[in-house]
Amino acid sequence: MLKSKIVWWLLFCVCGVSLFACGGGGGDGEEMSEGTVLPAAPMAGGAAHALFLKADGTLWSSGANDFGQLGDGTTTGRETLAQVGSDNNWSRVASGYFSNLGLKSDGTLWAWGNNRSGSLGDGSTADILLPTQIGNDSDWGTMDLKSSHAVAIKTDGSLWESKDTNGFVQVGSDQDWQRIAVGYDYTLALKTDGSLWAWGKNYFWQLGDGTSIERPDPIQIGAAKDWIDISAGFSHSMAIKSDGTLWGWGENQYGQVGATGITSSPVQVGSDRNWAKATAGYGHTLGLKRDGSLWAWGINNFHQLADFQEGASLLPVQIGSATDWANIVAGEESCFAMKTDGSVWSWGFNNSGQLGLGTAGSKKSPVLVAAEATWNRIFVGPTHVVARQTDGFWWGWGSNINSQLGDGTDLNKDLPVKLLDQSDWDQFALGDRVTCATKTDGTLWCWGRTPLNSLPFYGSPVQIGTDADWTLITAGRGYDSYLLGIKTDGSLWAWGGYYLDGSTSPQQTPVQFGIDTDWASVDAGSGHALAIKADGTLWSWGRNADGELGLGLPALDQSVPAQVGSDTDWSQCASGEGFSIARKTDGTLWAWGTNNAGRLVTGTTYGSYLPVQIGTDSDWQGVSAGSSYAVAQKADGSLWHWGVPLYNVGTLNSDMPGLSTPTRIGTSLDWAVSTAGGQSYGIGLKVDGSLWSWGTNINGQLGDGSAFVENPTRVMLP
Repeated sequence: MLKSKIVWWLLFCVCGVSLFACGGGGGDGEEMSEGTVLPAAPMAGGAAHALFLKADGTLWSSGANDFGQLGDGTTTGRETLAQVGSDNNWSRVASGYFSNLGLKSDGTLWAWGNNRSGSLGDGSTADILLPTQIGNDSDWGTMDLKSSHAVAIKTDGSLWESKDTNGFVQVGSDQDWQRIAVGYDYTLALKTDGSLWAWGKNYFWQLGDGTSIERPDPIQIGAAKDWIDISAGFSHSMAIKSDGTLWGWGENQYGQVGATGITSSPVQVGSDRNWAKATAGYGHTLGLKRDGSLWAWGINNFHQLADFQEGASLLPVQIGSATDWANIVAGEESCFAMKTDGSVWSWGFNNSGQLGLGTAGSKKSPVLVAAEATWNRIFVGPTHVVARQTDGFWWGWGSNINSQLGDGTDLNKDLPVKLLDQSDWDQFALGDRVTCATKTDGTLWCWGRTPLNSLPFYGSPVQIGTDADWTLITAGRGYDSYLLGIKTDGSLWAWGGYYLDGSTSPQQTPVQFGIDTDWASVDAGSGHALAIKADGTLWSWGRNADGELGLGLPALDQSVPAQVGSDTDWSQCASGEGFSIARKTDGTLWAWGTNNAGRLVTGTTYGSYLPVQIGTDSDWQGVSAGSSYAVAQKADGSLWHWGVPLYNVGTLNSDMPGLSTPTRIGTSLDWAVSTAGGQSYGIGLKVDGSLWSWGTNINGQLGDGSAFVENPTRVMLP
């Protein structure tokens, strides 16, 4: 069972800093001990992308992808997290501006992304779109990179550097190197004796030797041998000594060094002696104290300093009041931090979705990084969705203008939000502006309202009547929204909109539909409904302008259920907009009504007033109908759709040419349940409990924060 927060490796994998040693803790009132070197953080931030390493050894990425830095084989950016390949033996990663290095648990070194300077070490200058092993060595210990070069240390303490197509070349012969931090065209390093070394460009005094002279080879910075941690940003550097003091040097235009005056050599930041870590970004710095408090300073143009109101700060300012922070990473202009519970949070610049939150747009305070969850129940309406995780919590997303999500607001939700009322809900029926649900005790509850205002507005669940024998409910779509339900005695009930037992006025409370007590299932569409009785017969009523009732008669509406043919082997029914689909016990699919956009799959543009079989396949396992298309899955776990095609779903034009034969969506064979939403979108549940969505997303019903998704995309928790 997965929690709503990702628990990540306590590893260090960061653009700008790499560590061998692990240790420390902090937070929750337990202060980190003096001289502790923090464990590695499970995130790495580049210019506009990020990597996240999970406890199971899998690697995930999001953000910009112009050079293949997401490692998915494409150059298409992505705002949502997706796994990098399928390997689960990643142990450490480092991100440059547009590229990455990764270590696996077997000691092999891998690279991908921008390689136009040849610095990734594969002997070429071609960009690498997938993680590619560099050489055959399996004794790499740590590594880092930035823009034009990469540096690594082997387990024997030797130092290696890659600047061009010659690959990694050993730097000197010393074997006492311990830590490295790569900045923009310069490098910092620590030896096992605690001495500090630097080399490379030095325009902004970033080497810390008191000059601006370029150093092609490592030189020692000062005589101190009590350095325990280092970080290299774009052109400023930060380091911590064993006594907990913090030091900085290099470019200080925005106060990113944290000190005033000349910063051509290490200067102490304040007088505090309880710093645990500092990481340098482009023009800002993040700091972590031993008491678990989080600090930032420097430029604040993208809220790197979180809620700080000024454009920059020359001194460290605390971010919030929490004292359970455990590790930090500064990307170029993005920020990442981990808490003691293993959760990862991000804020700052987010133009490409690099914060891993599922959407773009900068964040001015730490936000929990999107987490995947496992689900076991989904209910889909015209414009909103309700689903349950395996941990029992109910979530909702999509349209919420009438508080139909039950989250205490009337704002649409692009990402899943927890329902405020976490009662023992059982079944949900989602209309355009209303949500109804039954509890496990059989009682019926509703909130929101119908478009006709036939039901009162409820901001939170209100019980409908006192009966405790409801077993199944369904909601119609469109302006004439209505609700249908079946009780334990097999009786059929309706309330809300029209088409109810001959009535032309809406009902605010459930009324019984006829006297029959053998109803087994029911599905409400856009103005018409289908139901199956216990004997396998199929019945329909409501609007019939397109022959969607399947009675062989056009344009004759039905106010009471009428039998569709004489067959007694119907097992499932789905009502769309002007058309209907049903499945028989032999696994065949049948459809009738309008054939605009090919939704009947007859191969013609003509509709049918009677059920016609869809192809000859007899292995259909489930089917659902959207406004102008259908989604179904087969017994082999494959997913199919027809009608308005996926790439045209966003137009909502039901008269456009569509898919006239069932067309497979992707190649996966692990679909368990699929549902077509009311406004041309789909939601699917896989056998592993993952939830996926695709199609149009006008009201945020896909739950991923995007405008339109052509292919199934995993629904993540915010």
